[in-house]
Amino acid sequence: MNVPANLIDLLRQRLQNGQPLPGPAAHALLFPNIVAQPRVPPPDARPSAVMALLFFKEGQLHLLLMQRTPDKGAHSSQISFPGGKWEKRDPDLKATALRETKEEIGIDAGEIEVLGALSPLYIPVSNFQLFPFLGFLEKAPAYFICEAEVHCVIEVPFSFLLDEKNRVEADVTSPVKPELVRRVHAWRLPQGEILWGATAMITAELVMVAAALERGPGL
Repeated sequence: MNVPANLIDLLRQRLQNGQPLPGPAAHALLFPNIVAQPRVPPPDARPSAVMALLFFKEGQLHLLLMQRTPDKGAHSSQISFPGGKWEKRDPDLKATALRETKEEIGIDAGEIEVLGALSPLYIPVSNFQLFPFLGFLEKAPAYFICEAEVHCVIEVPFSFLLDEKNRVEADVTSPVKPELVRRVHAWRLPQGEILWGATAMITAELVMVAAALERGPGL
Protein backbone atom coordinates (compact mmCIF):
# COMPACT_ATOMS: atom_id res chain seq x y z
CA MET A 1 0.00 0.00 0.00
CA ASN A 2 1.32 3.43 -0.91
CA VAL A 3 1.71 6.11 1.76
CA PRO A 4 -0.43 9.17 0.89
CA ALA A 5 1.68 12.31 0.49
CA ASN A 6 -0.60 14.13 2.93
CA LEU A 7 -0.76 11.32 5.53
CA ILE A 8 0.61 13.51 8.33
CA ASP A 9 -2.13 16.08 7.72
CA LEU A 10 -4.73 13.32 7.63
CA LEU A 11 -3.46 11.75 10.86
CA ARG A 12 -3.39 15.13 12.59
CA GLN A 13 -7.02 15.76 11.62
CA ARG A 14 -8.09 12.21 12.51
CA LEU A 15 -6.54 12.23 15.99
CA GLN A 16 -7.90 15.65 16.85
CA ASN A 17 -11.48 15.35 15.60
CA GLY A 18 -12.77 13.44 18.63
CA GLN A 19 -13.96 10.45 16.60
CA PRO A 20 -13.44 7.09 18.39
CA LEU A 21 -10.35 5.10 17.48
CA PRO A 22 -10.34 1.36 16.67
CA GLY A 23 -8.49 0.67 19.95
CA PRO A 24 -9.21 -2.89 21.18
CA ALA A 25 -10.14 -4.16 17.71
CA ALA A 26 -6.69 -3.17 16.42
CA HIS A 27 -4.86 -4.28 19.58
CA ALA A 28 -6.46 -7.74 19.40
CA LEU A 29 -4.77 -8.39 16.04
CA LEU A 30 -1.35 -8.41 17.74
CA PHE A 31 -2.22 -9.38 21.33
CA PRO A 32 0.45 -11.94 22.36
CA ASN A 33 -1.50 -13.70 25.13
CA ILE A 34 1.62 -14.16 27.27
CA VAL A 35 -0.39 -13.12 30.34
CA ALA A 36 -4.19 -12.92 30.43
CA GLN A 37 -5.61 -9.47 29.75
CA PRO A 38 -8.10 -8.30 32.41
CA ARG A 39 -11.26 -6.56 31.30
CA VAL A 40 -10.40 -3.56 33.48
CA PRO A 41 -6.87 -2.50 34.52
CA PRO A 42 -6.26 -3.01 38.25
CA PRO A 43 -6.41 0.08 40.46
CA ASP A 44 -2.68 -0.11 41.14
CA ALA A 45 -1.73 -0.05 37.44
CA ARG A 46 1.16 2.36 36.92
CA PRO A 47 0.53 5.17 34.39
CA SER A 48 3.12 5.38 31.64
CA ALA A 49 3.44 6.87 28.17
CA VAL A 50 5.30 6.30 24.91
CA MET A 51 5.94 8.40 21.81
CA ALA A 52 5.56 6.89 18.35
CA LEU A 53 7.51 9.22 16.04
CA LEU A 54 7.05 9.62 12.30
CA PHE A 55 9.56 11.46 10.12
CA PHE A 56 10.65 11.69 6.50
CA LYS A 57 14.05 10.37 5.48
CA GLU A 58 15.19 10.44 1.85
CA GLY A 59 11.63 11.28 0.87
CA GLN A 60 10.11 8.27 2.60
CA LEU A 61 7.99 8.28 5.77
CA HIS A 62 9.53 6.27 8.63
CA LEU A 63 8.42 5.14 12.09
CA LEU A 64 11.00 5.31 14.88
CA LEU A 65 11.43 2.28 17.09
CA MET A 66 14.22 1.24 19.44
CA GLN A 67 15.54 -1.92 21.03
CA ARG A 68 15.86 -1.85 24.79
CA THR A 69 19.13 -2.73 26.49
CA PRO A 70 19.19 -6.20 28.07
CA ASP A 71 18.39 -5.98 31.78
CA LYS A 72 16.31 -7.82 34.37
CA GLY A 73 13.08 -6.00 33.51
CA ALA A 74 9.85 -7.32 32.01
CA HIS A 75 10.66 -5.75 28.62
CA SER A 76 14.38 -6.53 28.41
CA SER A 77 15.80 -6.45 24.84
CA GLN A 78 12.38 -5.91 23.29
CA ILE A 79 11.51 -3.55 20.44
CA SER A 80 9.65 -0.55 21.80
CA PHE A 81 8.84 3.12 21.43
CA PRO A 82 10.64 5.67 23.61
CA GLY A 83 8.75 6.02 26.84
CA GLY A 84 8.39 5.10 30.47
CA LYS A 85 6.45 5.65 33.67
CA TRP A 86 4.78 8.88 34.71
CA GLU A 87 6.65 10.88 37.34
CA LYS A 88 5.32 13.53 39.72
CA ARG A 89 7.30 16.23 37.89
CA ASP A 90 5.33 15.50 34.68
CA PRO A 91 2.29 17.79 34.28
CA ASP A 92 0.55 15.14 32.17
CA LEU A 93 1.20 11.93 30.28
CA LYS A 94 2.11 13.72 27.05
CA ALA A 95 4.88 15.39 29.03
CA THR A 96 5.97 11.94 30.22
CA ALA A 97 6.29 10.70 26.64
CA LEU A 98 8.24 13.80 25.58
CA ARG A 99 10.55 13.67 28.61
CA GLU A 100 11.31 9.99 28.13
CA THR A 101 12.00 10.53 24.42
CA LYS A 102 14.56 13.18 25.34
CA GLU A 103 16.14 11.04 28.06
CA GLU A 104 16.32 7.83 26.03
CA ILE A 105 17.21 8.97 22.51
CA GLY A 106 18.02 12.68 22.82
CA ILE A 107 15.22 14.26 20.79
CA ASP A 108 14.06 17.56 22.31
CA ALA A 109 10.36 18.14 22.95
CA GLY A 110 10.57 21.32 20.87
CA GLU A 111 11.39 19.27 17.77
CA ILE A 112 8.26 17.12 18.08
CA GLU A 113 4.78 18.03 16.89
CA VAL A 114 2.40 15.84 18.88
CA LEU A 115 -0.33 14.91 16.41
CA GLY A 116 -2.54 13.35 19.07
CA ALA A 117 -3.09 10.34 21.30
CA LEU A 118 -3.71 6.73 20.32
CA SER A 119 -5.74 4.30 22.44
CA PRO A 120 -4.37 3.37 25.87
CA LEU A 121 -3.76 -0.26 26.74
CA TYR A 122 -2.88 -2.25 29.83
CA ILE A 123 0.34 -4.34 29.97
CA PRO A 124 -0.13 -7.15 32.50
CA VAL A 125 3.51 -8.30 32.68
CA SER A 126 4.69 -4.91 33.98
CA ASN A 127 1.38 -3.58 35.39
CA PHE A 128 1.58 -0.47 33.21
CA GLN A 129 -1.45 1.42 31.94
CA LEU A 130 0.16 2.70 28.76
CA PHE A 131 -0.83 5.90 26.97
CA PRO A 132 0.64 6.19 23.42
CA PHE A 133 1.11 9.48 21.60
CA LEU A 134 1.89 10.03 17.94
CA GLY A 135 4.49 12.64 17.05
CA PHE A 136 5.98 14.07 13.88
CA LEU A 137 9.47 15.40 13.21
CA GLU A 138 10.04 17.87 10.39
CA LYS A 139 13.40 16.27 9.59
CA ALA A 140 15.22 13.01 10.22
CA PRO A 141 16.40 12.97 13.85
CA ALA A 142 19.90 13.05 15.29
CA TYR A 143 20.19 10.65 18.22
CA PHE A 144 21.92 10.89 21.58
CA ILE A 145 21.25 7.44 22.97
CA CYS A 146 21.14 6.56 26.66
CA GLU A 147 23.03 3.29 26.42
CA ALA A 148 21.84 2.16 29.86
CA GLU A 149 18.30 1.96 28.44
CA VAL A 150 18.62 1.78 24.66
CA HIS A 151 20.62 -0.74 22.66
CA CYS A 152 19.87 0.83 19.26
CA VAL A 153 17.29 2.77 17.26
CA ILE A 154 15.39 1.22 14.37
CA GLU A 155 13.98 3.31 11.50
CA VAL A 156 11.22 1.44 9.67
CA PRO A 157 9.66 2.66 6.41
CA PHE A 158 5.97 3.14 7.11
CA SER A 159 5.10 1.55 3.77
CA PHE A 160 6.72 -1.66 5.08
CA LEU A 161 4.30 -1.74 8.01
CA LEU A 162 1.32 -1.05 5.76
CA ASP A 163 2.16 -4.08 3.61
CA GLU A 164 0.35 -7.09 5.11
CA LYS A 165 2.95 -9.44 3.60
CA ASN A 166 5.35 -8.33 6.31
CA ARG A 167 3.10 -9.59 9.12
CA VAL A 168 4.20 -13.00 10.36
CA GLU A 169 3.72 -15.53 13.12
CA ALA A 170 6.85 -15.85 15.23
CA ASP A 171 8.01 -17.86 18.24
CA VAL A 172 8.95 -15.54 21.11
CA THR A 173 9.73 -15.71 24.81
CA SER A 174 9.02 -13.12 27.46
CA PRO A 175 11.57 -12.19 30.16
CA VAL A 176 8.72 -12.79 32.60
CA LYS A 177 8.36 -16.45 31.53
CA PRO A 178 11.59 -17.29 29.64
CA GLU A 179 10.85 -21.00 29.74
CA LEU A 180 7.62 -20.55 27.79
CA VAL A 181 7.70 -20.19 23.99
CA ARG A 182 4.67 -18.51 22.47
CA ARG A 183 3.68 -18.22 18.82
CA VAL A 184 2.46 -14.67 18.26
CA HIS A 185 1.35 -12.37 15.48
CA ALA A 186 4.12 -9.89 14.75
CA TRP A 187 6.05 -7.95 12.16
CA ARG A 188 9.44 -9.17 10.99
CA LEU A 189 11.26 -5.88 10.44
CA PRO A 190 13.62 -5.26 7.49
CA GLN A 191 16.73 -6.22 9.51
CA GLY A 192 15.06 -9.30 10.97
CA GLU A 193 13.93 -7.95 14.35
CA ILE A 194 10.56 -9.19 15.63
CA LEU A 195 8.08 -6.48 16.58
CA TRP A 196 5.51 -7.98 18.93
CA GLY A 197 3.67 -7.31 22.18
CA ALA A 198 2.40 -3.91 23.31
CA THR A 199 4.47 -1.97 20.76
CA ALA A 200 3.07 -4.10 17.94
CA MET A 201 -0.46 -3.55 19.30
CA ILE A 202 0.03 0.23 19.23
CA THR A 203 1.54 -0.01 15.74
CA ALA A 204 -1.43 -2.08 14.60
CA GLU A 205 -3.81 0.72 15.58
CA LEU A 206 -1.68 3.33 13.82
CA VAL A 207 -1.55 1.17 10.68
CA MET A 208 -5.30 0.52 10.81
CA VAL A 209 -6.04 4.24 11.10
CA ALA A 210 -3.58 5.13 8.32
CA ALA A 211 -4.95 2.44 6.01
CA ALA A 212 -8.51 3.68 6.56
CA LEU A 213 -7.41 7.25 5.80
CA GLU A 214 -5.77 6.05 2.58
CA ARG A 215 -9.03 4.37 1.54
CA GLY A 216 -11.15 7.42 2.34
CA PRO A 217 -13.86 8.26 4.92
CA GLY A 218 -14.22 5.69 7.69
CA LEU A 219 -12.26 4.88 10.83
